[in-house]
Amino acid sequence: PNLEVHELFVDQISTWFKNKVREDTGSAEELYNAIINGKAEIMERVLTALLRKSISIRDTYARKDLRENFYHGFMLGLLQSHGWDIASNRESGNGYSDIEVRDYNTGIGAVLELKYSEDASKNAMEAACKKGIDQINEKDYASSLFDDGMTEVIKYGISFNKKRACVRM
Repeated sequence: PNLEVHELFVDQISTWFKNKVREDTGSAEELYNAIINGKAEIMERVLTALLRKSISIRDTYARKDLRENFYHGFMLGLLQSHGWDIASNRESGNGYSDIEVRDYNTGIGAVLELKYSEDASKNAMEAACKKGIDQINEKDYASSLFDDGMTEVIKYGISFNKKRACVRM
């Protein structure tokens, strides 16, 4: 049932974001460019702005071990509307990365490891980002992107707390 709920959630968010992105193409384009160009500070600013204007904190209410799932669906909805090759929970290296992005036009890929931070302080959110980056490195999540022909892979740890995002690379 968790897989079915996850797929339904991703589908609903994806449809909603396609409509939202049509209304606000500037923010979406800025996010896409930031991901491929390694601009973590721009990603953080845009994601936080999108969260603030699009979600309710009630949307994030779930058991602690499931809170990351909401943001996973949020990110998939944003990224799938761009037309990149996106993989969710794909086996890579020695585990399963949260989200992989492949831009075959540029040869640049990105691994996004998402974390939910119980604490909204800057230090706690940055620590959660670092945990995500460490996981990418320890489990060698970038390997499948290189196997698929990407010549550069950018690794992002992204933490969320309610309507805030923190992005580090």
